[in-house]
Amino acid sequence: MAPNSMSEAGTSSGTCNTVKTNKTETDAVPKLGEGEVEWTWTWRDIKPLNTTVLIYLHIAGIQAFFNMPHCWQTYLFQFIILLGSGFGVTAGSHRYFTHKSYRANSALRYFLIFLQTLSAQEDIIKWVRDHRVHHKFTDTNADPHNSSRGFFFSHMGWLFIRKHPDVTTFGKKVDMSDLENDKFLLFHKKIYMPASWVVAFIGPICICYYGWGEDFMCAYYLNMLRYILGLHVNWSINSFAHIVGNRPYDKNNSSRDSPLFGFLAFGEGWHNFHHAFPWDYKTGERGDYFTNFSCIFIDFFAWLGWATDLKIVPDAVIKARVLRTGDGSHPYSIEARKKNPNFQEELKNNNEGERDLDHFWGWGDGDMAKEDLAGVDIKHKHYE
Repeated sequence: MAPNSMSEAGTSSGTCNTVKTNKTETDAVPKLGEGEVEWTWTWRDIKPLNTTVLIYLHIAGIQAFFNMPHCWQTYLFQFIILLGSGFGVTAGSHRYFTHKSYRANSALRYFLIFLQTLSAQEDIIKWVRDHRVHHKFTDTNADPHNSSRGFFFSHMGWLFIRKHPDVTTFGKKVDMSDLENDKFLLFHKKIYMPASWVVAFIGPICICYYGWGEDFMCAYYLNMLRYILGLHVNWSINSFAHIVGNRPYDKNNSSRDSPLFGFLAFGEGWHNFHHAFPWDYKTGERGDYFTNFSCIFIDFFAWLGWATDLKIVPDAVIKARVLRTGDGSHPYSIEARKKNPNFQEELKNNNEGERDLDHFWGWGDGDMAKEDLAGVDIKHKHYE
């Protein structure tokens, strides 16, 4: 979620769209009931370093309200960083690197890597692995932030304790070859910790202090508050977006669509759609800019010619899925129910949705069938 010199698979082709149609990942599905929890934590499972750091960050962020910066430039600068780091996660690590929903040339790809570093939310390979596993094994013990374990766990509690053994076991079976064979991403993984400290913390604070004379501690605390706000916005998709909203596309999946979180999380709040069609670059059916700032970002770079092969799920495919598995809240379902109250039962009896329980992490998942690959439109096609 690259033509030119940088490649998704470490080759010169630079493509982010190679798809292996096989069933090697199907065998990795955990044999667990939906929402089943087989493992509870003990005090020995707590990660002392993570816990200490997260508690300190929240305390430091709260201090910003008692040490307000004196210069307007500081507020504007931190807001710009908040936007940039947000796009690094949503348009970069999420839609591009994880789901391969579009291609990026070398310049855009380097820029996305920089923005992800600015977000200080893990190196790209680790971030992508966790997210692909989440999509592949949603709400099972193999899901890193399994929402069936409660709101706090799915929001941030999963960072306080060691992972369920299934996360590691089944995570090894999710294909990561496209990123793990990329020399630059491997380099990024090695330098991520010091790089993120410089880019996300030391650099911004020093710029505020030396650039326009902001009080050092005021700049420090506001930087911590900005960082914490960015974390909570992204965490909210793992928690709130699995609790608040409708399930118009797949009532069997805990993910939900929420216009509010679509706005707050740069377009990531259309979560039920996204779990049904993770390869759509808009991560939502509508893709309107007001509730999908990341769509503006990607479309802008598509206009520049830096982003190509933007994948879109056709309306006919969306409608068919809505009628098969939606919760009835979508206009398509409402219209169909008026004509035939039993339309979903008839579709079920005809085995129309026999593959709807399959979970894909995105474009390139080996479990995708030919019909999945055919059911996509390409915007701004890339030509070699």
